[in-house]
Amino acid sequence: MYSWTALITAQILVEVPWNILGSTLYFLTWYWTSRFTTERAGYAYLGIGVLLPIYYTTVAQAIASMAPNAEVAAILFGFLFSFVITLYVVLFPHAPSAFDDPLSSVTV
Repeated sequence: MYSWTALITAQILVEVPWNILGSTLYFLTWYWTSRFTTERAGYAYLGIGVLLPIYYTTVAQAIASMAPNAEVAAILFGFLFSFVITLYVVLFPHAPSAFDDPLSSVTV
């Protein structure tokens, strides 16, 4: 019988390329249709197309290894990943705008 480290390593090595492929298709249909500039496309692809799939795959594997069955693992992953998304929105620095500067000459 294999050890749990061999199982997790094999599952991550199989899932990560498929996740990157799916994220690449998502990125190609999303980034330029949203009219973002191409100067930051590589950095955005690295974050959305490579690092995010690796992150949520490993977090899902860690939660699935703690859960007693697949149903509980799915519920726990959805619940705990909602905290990740919530903290991302709260801690992400927003772009400066005219509304942030009280001395701005722009009137609304």
